[in-house]
Amino acid sequence: MPSSLAARVRSRSELLRLALFVGAAWVLPVLTHLAGVDWLLPIVIFVGTAALCFDARELLDRIVLAIVLLAGLTAGAMTVFSLWPWGLHPVPIAGTALTALAVFWFVTGRRPSLPRPRWTDALALLGALGATVAAALPYFRADGDVQLLSAMMQGEDSSRHFALFDGIGQVQGLVLADKGDAAAFVPRMLFTYPQGWHSTAAILDQFLRSADGPAASGLVALRSYVLFAVLTFGLLALALIWAAWRVPGRLLNGPRRLVVAAAVVALVIGSEFPRIIRNGYPAECLGLVFLAVLVALAARPLAHYRQQALMVAATLIGVGFGYFFLLPLAGLIALVWLVRSRRLVRRHKVATAVVGLGAVVLAPFQLVYGLSYENMTDRLVIGGAPPQPLDGYVWLVALVGAGVLSAAAWRSRVWRGYLFSVAAAVVFAVGIAAQNIAAGSDFMNYYFGKTVHALLVVFTVGIGALVLLLPAPWRVRVPARRQWVPAALLSLALFGVLGVFFGGGVLAQPLAAQGRSITWAALFRQGAPVSPRAVQVVAAAQEYPPLPGVTSVAIGATGFDSYWMNPFLMGLQRTAGSGQFATYGLPHKEPLRAEALLKRFPGQVRFIATDPAGARVVRDLLTRRPELAGRVTLVTLPGVE
Repeated sequence: MPSSLAARVRSRSELLRLALFVGAAWVLPVLTHLAGVDWLLPIVIFVGTAALCFDARELLDRIVLAIVLLAGLTAGAMTVFSLWPWGLHPVPIAGTALTALAVFWFVTGRRPSLPRPRWTDALALLGALGATVAAALPYFRADGDVQLLSAMMQGEDSSRHFALFDGIGQVQGLVLADKGDAAAFVPRMLFTYPQGWHSTAAILDQFLRSADGPAASGLVALRSYVLFAVLTFGLLALALIWAAWRVPGRLLNGPRRLVVAAAVVALVIGSEFPRIIRNGYPAECLGLVFLAVLVALAARPLAHYRQQALMVAATLIGVGFGYFFLLPLAGLIALVWLVRSRRLVRRHKVATAVVGLGAVVLAPFQLVYGLSYENMTDRLVIGGAPPQPLDGYVWLVALVGAGVLSAAAWRSRVWRGYLFSVAAAVVFAVGIAAQNIAAGSDFMNYYFGKTVHALLVVFTVGIGALVLLLPAPWRVRVPARRQWVPAALLSLALFGVLGVFFGGGVLAQPLAAQGRSITWAALFRQGAPVSPRAVQVVAAAQEYPPLPGVTSVAIGATGFDSYWMNPFLMGLQRTAGSGQFATYGLPHKEPLRAEALLKRFPGQVRFIATDPAGARVVRDLLTRRPELAGRVTLVTLPGVE
């Protein structure tokens, strides 16, 4: 292949090859769609990206970089997918992606290649798989939709994220304020929420189903939502293992990599991270994936500047679309990297300008849109329990600090770069706490808890700093094969101390029944008991499908039951937008809740009584106010009188 782009442009054979590749880029998606195997296309795009776009020598590097690059670019590309006429159809999306790879091959002259797999690649993937399975056991054990919904209903936020995920599939694009159709499926409060995770999951869902539109029912969409939430948690585990290995670099030989991977896995399934999937924070989970990769790349950049700049831009775009609360922190880390790399920046002005412009335009897109639509700064001071207890992580900060504050760390440009990320994360957390105090709120509120998650990511990435207190592997006289047994025993010790096996240890919290202290790892092994509310929600969704022009509202034994059930019921019935008035901002006691609902909404309402007490509330209300009979109906679940 001619070495220069000009020579390739003049070469008829190369132009013919480009035309053939571009043609194949569109023929392949058409064929897979006709055959109903569109799920193959993301794999082809991923392998092509890993083989063409990076020079990393380890397969694990290619895997993580390709996933993060595609996730960031896909989130940014939603601005285009939301406008073009094909929506989220697999054929045009895959055709565009494969065409971009063909053009990239032609412009750069690269030959696709992948490194040979190493045992460390398998170790990282196995660790990520183990963390995913451990934290996702309540979902994997689910026998039917009721148990699946029971696990999901442990976190109220899951209902809103599910509605946003399914709503994007319904409107085939971002849910923005000027999209009239979206108001029926998604509460207006979510129009300004970052939608990178939801849109990426919606795209992959259509590839998985080989479909050109949304799922056939809310229950089908629910299963896809849970699948992608679990996979995102697994991606977080993989990104943290990779990042914790990347920063120390050659200071980690095989046995040391095993210990670091064990420490990361134990932290991922035993610390605060499982709260993210249990409470229903998939968008934050994806944002933390981008943050972990950015911290590692800022400390130890890729060998080629253009690839490094592209990855930094992709992580910024991913954070901006995935969870823009973390964008100030990510932006500060990227800015520090730019300053530290100023010589390379001057040498590659064009590349810096191109990727920098893309990041500057796309990364803040959803944040700027949200601020133009409403004052979102008020959300920073909302209440909510922070991660508990914070003193359980003093040991992690102390251990990482012992390494990064050593003389060896100060002599290393890599570890000095990592220290900048630590400082940025601390400044970010202090800034949020100060904002809360200035607003008269408890500084340890809901979003301060998010800064704790960010700090936990940053310190987990730096867990390998302890090797700075050890001799370099090439200076250790003990053969590597004799280091494996101590490394394996140390890994088991970490699992025990961090409560992975039996639920005790330094990370135990009062999470179990009767306030008994236990780790998240042990709690998730117990699974999620079948929730009576989940039984009632699934029964209501199946027994009473939505009616045009009528809002279905579940009414339970208490107002709190009604509050908890309705977001999930309306998500399954795809009426979360049109029925939002029946969920939020109402009293949590009956009959005050039902009365306030009818006062707020003048339209047709169908109450679905899931409990005899709820049926009595509606009957008493209709007796006292007979004028409501024209617009209020009462139905009951089987067995409810």
